[in-house]
Amino acid sequence: MYRIFLQSILSCILLYTSPSVVSAASDVDHVNFFVFTDMHLDILPNAKPVILNPPANTYKSGDIDNKSFTKLLDKITESNLANTHKPDFIITLGDINAHNSSLSKGTRQKNLYSAFLKLNQTFPMTPTINVFGNNDSPEKDYGVFSSKGKSPYITLMSQAGWKDGFLSNGSLCSDNQNTAQYPCINVPTEDNKTYGYFSGYLQKGLKLIALNSVLFSSSQYTPSHVGADIELKWLDSELQKSMANNENVILAMHIPVGKGWLDEYNNQFSKIISRVKPGVIAAMLAGHNHMNELRIVRLVDAKRKTLDVFPLIMTPGLAPANNNAPGFKEFIMNKVNNKWVVQNIISYSYQQKTATDPINLIEYYKFNEAYCPGEQLSVSDCMKRNLFNNGKSLSIKPPASTLMGEHYTNGNLNNNQKVSAKSWIRTYEIQLSN
Repeated sequence: MYRIFLQSILSCILLYTSPSVVSAASDVDHVNFFVFTDMHLDILPNAKPVILNPPANTYKSGDIDNKSFTKLLDKITESNLANTHKPDFIITLGDINAHNSSLSKGTRQKNLYSAFLKLNQTFPMTPTINVFGNNDSPEKDYGVFSSKGKSPYITLMSQAGWKDGFLSNGSLCSDNQNTAQYPCINVPTEDNKTYGYFSGYLQKGLKLIALNSVLFSSSQYTPSHVGADIELKWLDSELQKSMANNENVILAMHIPVGKGWLDEYNNQFSKIISRVKPGVIAAMLAGHNHMNELRIVRLVDAKRKTLDVFPLIMTPGLAPANNNAPGFKEFIMNKVNNKWVVQNIISYSYQQKTATDPINLIEYYKFNEAYCPGEQLSVSDCMKRNLFNNGKSLSIKPPASTLMGEHYTNGNLNNNQKVSAKSWIRTYEIQLSN
């Protein structure tokens, strides 16, 4: 038995690496990785130069031209970020493709592998894990993952030199986690390859479950919902196995659970999460909205008492398509008392006032320093610390609520749009099954 309450509280491959190169996190109790999403790369020569910090209402579905895309990634190289922060791997959360990719034959595939070629140059010898987004279908926006012998999996295998279509260095997980090399992907089944979901391990005891959430989308075109029920049954099985094995889980998806999903899939997802013990899910990661957003997931008992809190972290798009400043995020995870937790998150922002100004890549803010200054808390514990009951419903304490609104556009110098406490962050209250 379960109940879900959806309550508004605030608004809301490697490409080819040398076959001998294998990733392994330097510390089995620590993982550091970068997340990119919504690149929307348009490699066509007539693509218009993008405004990196667009004023409000400038774009409705803006893509990023190849010259601007190259400048953004070159800034990472110039800052030496890949060496000073040493990510163990990269996760991309989909929408690598431009919105207009269907206008020219073959452009979808070219955008896909061109983006990862540049990402590989920026983070050499760093494995990249790719999650499917709604613009990445070989057919159309909100299309199927695999069609007529084409899919992102096949494109990255055949044209980008990936040794596996989900993980760039091609490491498959060993049955023995003590001898496994991380990150690794579990041997994909034909269902995985057809529908674009998969699982693997980021480090010993830290499982990645990557969903094709496009199948659940309320914007989805038929017949692309085919496979959604199969995927959800698989998700339930994967989470149950992780519980039995005392593993922690990162759930990654392009379209975040919530208003972007059809109600029937939100309800099925909630049933599945309601069967997961507190402490198993470390975080959920998502893109799609392009903005610097955060959602809180609460697991509650029959009396709605909070049993667990974990974050749904939204990474801003690398393309400024929703009038955001381009950006990405860095996740720092530690194993504490035999449990993997997100210890901190660093948000990065590209800032440029006018087209003639230099592009600055800045460390926009660190999560814990912003929301729980002076305390050494995990992100989940920091979020829990900022929840309070105002007598009618749960809310977020100031100044955290103010900061969340201010961070919405990821530091866009030309768009200081803020969101109210009632329209941005939502809390998903999921009553655990007995």
